[in-house]
Amino acid sequence: MDNNIFKEVADKSDIVKVVSYFLGSQQVKRKGKVYYSICPFHNDHHPSMRIDPERNIFKCFTCGEGGDSISFAEKYGHLSPIDALKKVAEICSIPLNLKSFSNARVKSLKDEYPKEVDALVKLSEFYELTLKTSDGTKGRQYLESRGIDETICKHFHIGFAPSDSKLSIEMLRNNGFDIATLEKAGIIGNSFNLVDRYENRLMFPITDNYGNVVGFSGRRITDDQPGGKYINYPETPLFVKNKIMYHFDKAKETINKDKFIYLVEGFMDVIAFVRSGINSVAGLMGTALTDEHLQALSNSKVQVRLALDFDEPGQLGAERAIQSLINHHIQFKIVRPYKKAKDADEILTKFGKKGLISVYSKLLDPVLFLLARHLKGRQLLSDSDQIEKFLTSARAAFNSLSAIEQSRDLKTISQVTLLDENVILKFLKADEVKQSKVNDSNGFKPRKFFPHEEAKPFVNFTVGGKYKNINAFGDYLNELSTINTYEIPTEMVKLEANILLDIMENRQAFDLYFLSHITLFYLPFYQLSSLINEFYSLNPDATCLEDEDIDNLLSIINMNNSVSVVDDDDAFDVSDYNRDLNLSNSEKELLSKLLELRKQKVSYYDSSEFSKLIEKEKTFAEYVSYYRNAIADGTAENTDVKLKLAQYRRILRFNGDK
Repeated sequence: MDNNIFKEVADKSDIVKVVSYFLGSQQVKRKGKVYYSICPFHNDHHPSMRIDPERNIFKCFTCGEGGDSISFAEKYGHLSPIDALKKVAEICSIPLNLKSFSNARVKSLKDEYPKEVDALVKLSEFYELTLKTSDGTKGRQYLESRGIDETICKHFHIGFAPSDSKLSIEMLRNNGFDIATLEKAGIIGNSFNLVDRYENRLMFPITDNYGNVVGFSGRRITDDQPGGKYINYPETPLFVKNKIMYHFDKAKETINKDKFIYLVEGFMDVIAFVRSGINSVAGLMGTALTDEHLQALSNSKVQVRLALDFDEPGQLGAERAIQSLINHHIQFKIVRPYKKAKDADEILTKFGKKGLISVYSKLLDPVLFLLARHLKGRQLLSDSDQIEKFLTSARAAFNSLSAIEQSRDLKTISQVTLLDENVILKFLKADEVKQSKVNDSNGFKPRKFFPHEEAKPFVNFTVGGKYKNINAFGDYLNELSTINTYEIPTEMVKLEANILLDIMENRQAFDLYFLSHITLFYLPFYQLSSLINEFYSLNPDATCLEDEDIDNLLSIINMNNSVSVVDDDDAFDVSDYNRDLNLSNSEKELLSKLLELRKQKVSYYDSSEFSKLIEKEKTFAEYVSYYRNAIADGTAENTDVKLKLAQYRRILRFNGDK
């Protein structure tokens, strides 16, 4: 029987040698008559895979994976059965005769198109050799200018097509390949024109997911060469572009160890990753994710890291890929958008290996990626329509996440939209979205709040109600009156300035503020409060912020926001959301003036008056949150909601002592 060849090779193979080949000999430890290693088929932290040389099998006692040498090569290397058979025979130096082997179930590309595959391999070797000769001088010079050395050329089998386009065809004809074979392989266009498709171009062999050469792509080395930057191969029975990922066959050798695979767009991006020491990378060659790609990625059972170009087409492509990845139940993250370079090749050129690794190690789950797309560099998403569009687009992605990821993302979305987490969760979990919206001409719009004539003047609600320099602070409050904020009353902004002065003045005030669990709504003030919080956390014995501490805050606020490739970028990142101030010049000036007022000690702390400030801020926060949630729910026009909003406005307008 044909299947006897599998049993024969499995019996003759050395299971320890095969496992050591794939995992590395240092990962295989002997214990008595058997060996153990970390299991590559699940998230194993203690050696749980047993390797038995007597029975010539492996078995993991945690996840249950097991089998012989061929099944290990097939599972670990994501190989077809026939390719796993060949790989084991190669590792263990077992002679293999497949001429009589005809089982269609394991028929490989080499079995279907043996002459065509051999011709393509021969042509690839010819290009590689040409690169090393005088005909390939310009190609070598170009590669050297791009930092691509001989090791990388060997890894990718990069070659060069000489200026005489007849040489390669003559070589193939002299080696016995007929014209019909060359046509079927795509090497020539027709029998009337026996010339190579390429001349004076760097040649990148394209292999299928099992390592068979199926086509080429030729890159120009000067801008004045005819044709595009790349001349790609025609579709043939062997080369079907949407079924192939560039370098996937080599990436499979390391993805089980790395537990991830990066997906990029082009050849040079794949090469940039490998040059930086990351082998687990594959290229889509300019195509969108297809069902064949997705099936191969799903079979790999590792995290996909979507790393398409950072320009708008690339980011739009990443956005479109989200639903397909979810549908195929593939675990994935998306590389955080980076705005100082277009792709991996450019990042490596500008910032080196460390820069590339830094940029591509910052990952977002799909919900946060979509949030970044809607924020477009801003730190708040305030428009109700924009919030609804984002939540609608993120629903499927949110529901694909684990409970822990969902909880974390809810906090971030609430922070960015200032909506209650329960409202957000209700929207994201809804089967159907209510499309009713508030009519801008009829719906309630917040207005600036001014104290009633009979009410106590606003100064009575400020820090302690007592000032050493009331004119300086009064001027500052008047300046705050000019701030145009979305749905945040001006008096609320003034109130938050008072709170900030007090928590800088006295640690007791900060403790009361911290225990009250309030969040300042005016973003620059919120960011300053985060810095103050950090100061008190790092200085547990401090009773207040001294002048030198204020100077440190001033330097942070007014620092140059230039972007470092390793640390910062102006794209959204939840990990540094509270630290990346991203202030405009006018916002920097407002915070600087407030800090200077603190240095002038324009006020002093009074605990009972400060408690009133906290309670008033809570009422303001309730009002703004209630209104935002009503907009999100589409209930802002309901009678009960209008009455509730009016009640809040009366409290805030007339009851300053609330």
